[in-house]
Formats: sequence, C-alpha cells, structure tokens
Amino acid sequence: MEISVQNPRTIFENGRAKYVAYQLSLKNCFPVLPLDNTDHVWRSYCEFHLLRNILCQRHKNLKIPSLQSDCCLLNRFNLWVVMRRISRLCAFAESCFKEKELTMDPTFRLFFQSDLSFEEILKFHHGHYAEDFIKNIWQTNGITRQLDQVEENDSIEENLISVGEAHHLLNK
Repeated sequence: MEISVQNPRTIFENGRAKYVAYQLSLKNCFPVLPLDNTDHVWRSYCEFHLLRNILCQRHKNLKIPSLQSDCCLLNRFNLWVVMRRISRLCAFAESCFKEKELTMDPTFRLFFQSDLSFEEILKFHHGHYAEDFIKNIWQTNGITRQLDQVEENDSIEENLISVGEAHHLLNK
C-alpha cells in the first residue's frame, strides 16, 4: 500500500483560518487488500487523532502508533509545523496499513476511502447507519465532490455531500 499525505490547505470559516486539511492518496499495490485507489479524501490532523482513539478502543490487541502533538494551536498554520505533521501522518498511516486487521475495519476504511465527514463516520461507528449503506458507498468508489468545486474560503465539510444526499443518489 502506498499512501501519501499532501497538498495541505488552510480551511477558513467566516474569514478566519479554522484548520489545515491534508489530501490523502492511496495506491493499493496488493490486490488481496480490500482497498481501492483513491486521491479525493481530505482530513484534518484532529480527525487522525479521533481515528486513532477509535482504533485503540476497537483493537486493544494491536499497538496503534501515536500521533504526537508538539505545537500549540497558534502554530498549527506554521509551514514547519504543517510539514512535520505531513511526515507524522504518513508514518501513522503506513504503520496502520501494515496491520491487516485495521484494513478490514469499516471505520478505518471509511476514513481513508470516503469523503464522508468525520461526524458521519462516527454515526456509522455508533451504529446509526446500516453496514449495507456503507458497502454501497464502497461499491460506487465513494461519494465525493472534487476539491476544485470547493470555494477557497468555505469549509470543506460544508462542500462534502451529506449521507442523506448519498443515500438519495444511491437509490435513484
């Protein structure tokens, strides 16, 4: 599995910098893994921490790599901090992808292969969405909108297709 974390982008809300989103690209070199190639997923550093917490709860027998947070919130837009985070996110993802048990985890797969918001992934994690609905999303290679459709000062989350919209599209 080749993964890259690239193209950091500051996301603004109401004219203020809110957070940095990173583009995730996957290339599956091992056909035995049930993961498709993707290059349309955007995630924040905070979402990686949340994913790690979920994985630690679900897979107590595995050692999930840590994501050190070495800066205060004021420095999160600093270029050096962003580049260091890219390196850490790549290392975290590569370590996780070495564990086959994690690659089979639905929450893990949604995180890396869909543009569902993290809130929607959490709803699935807590049982609010049927697994069949998520399988339909995987079969259609995810539901996504291209980043060039996102306004520069809009939040990425505001431009992602919602689960309701995805369900409507899948049932057309």
